[in-house]
Amino acid sequence: MKQYEEKNGQGVAFLKEKLSEKYPDWTGYFLTPSGEKLQIALWEKNSAKGVKYLSINVSEPFEKKNKIVTTTEENNNSSEDYLNDLPY
Repeated sequence: MKQYEEKNGQGVAFLKEKLSEKYPDWTGYFLTPSGEKLQIALWEKNSAKGVKYLSINVSEPFEKKNKIVTTTEENNNSSEDYLNDLPY
């Protein structure tokens, strides 16, 4: 099976399992002509007249941030110091 080759000005979307109506039917990415990778989401919809169409959302790629939780002992902070550092 031939691998998909990424090319500027092209993209790809994959059919997804919908967990609710808010979730997109398709998700993927698109490379702009300059090579910037953008995330895309597509919803299959019907107009008031019954015409099928795709609603498309383009956004910056989502980056998962791994939250590292350490104990207060590892940070050498007491819980009171931690609470004093809160911005509110």
